[in-house]
Amino acid sequence: MNTIGAVRLASGERVTSGDGVTFAAAGALIAQKLSLSRTGWNARFEFEIAAGSWVSLLGPSGAGKTTLLELVAGFEKASSGTLFFENVSLLDEPIHRRPIAYVFQQNALFPSLTAEQNLLLAMHDTKLPEGEKKERVRSMARRVQLEARLQHRPSQLSGGELARMNLARALLRSAKLLLLDEPFAALDAPLRREMTALVRELHAENKFTTLCVTHHPEDAFLFSDRILVFSQGRIVADGSPRDLAHFPKSVEVAKLLDAGLIVQKENATFYVRKDQLTCRDSVRATFSQPQNLQFENWKLGETGDGIVLVCLNSGRYYALDAPESFGGTLYFDADKVVKF
Repeated sequence: MNTIGAVRLASGERVTSGDGVTFAAAGALIAQKLSLSRTGWNARFEFEIAAGSWVSLLGPSGAGKTTLLELVAGFEKASSGTLFFENVSLLDEPIHRRPIAYVFQQNALFPSLTAEQNLLLAMHDTKLPEGEKKERVRSMARRVQLEARLQHRPSQLSGGELARMNLARALLRSAKLLLLDEPFAALDAPLRREMTALVRELHAENKFTTLCVTHHPEDAFLFSDRILVFSQGRIVADGSPRDLAHFPKSVEVAKLLDAGLIVQKENATFYVRKDQLTCRDSVRATFSQPQNLQFENWKLGETGDGIVLVCLNSGRYYALDAPESFGGTLYFDADKVVKF
């Protein structure tokens, strides 16, 4: 097993071992040249995640998000590279010894058992007395608002209650790393966000490190300390929600984040955040101070949606012609524009 021995690292301190492996402050999750190769497909990841962070993994299906979770959990075996957590190599640890709780997309409960029995199974390998196990289960059930449903079977629970059950069972493992593989994807948007907010509260209370797979950029921006954007088995962007929304690295990243409007004019591509768009009911030659307008359910600008770049730089503002349903001409500050 690779460790750094008895050395204790202060926050931010870094040490490089004799074999070239870099260690960071205790609690960090570090991947260096971590790869998984399959026929016709290869994933390769490098990152360092601070202890206690909430990190969203965002990207299309097949981009490598779940693959990364499976490498961390041990469900997939890495082809090469290193993966360290708290300065211990996870790749050297069997699955049952990794300090990980994994919440899957699918319901993984035993249908013939009650909710309480399913939760007790999560603690089968602990050495606590049975009475203490049951008390921990009841305490967790209260925390996720399931105490009144402990004697019910999974078939008697609603979709939201099943999601709470899967979450509670994972958290009873007292893990330091929480892996969420879109466990609330089947729920409607309000309930999905309610559940994510609950996990965020538990994350803050227990100070564990969370990796959360999502297809919903708005959820990633709302809950994350940091976002990793995935494409074709690679991390193509890495930063805080604010940094990524303000300065996406590429058109591909801007589209995946869905945080702004993309406009193409001749050989140039421009990006502006949704919250920078303002509107006036006036001709496009008028550049007086526009009034703010809130946009909801905006999709990325394409030629088919009627939004066309009119002038690249007319004094202080850029201008876009928009469909009448959007209220006329759109304006945004030229200083806020990212040009790719």
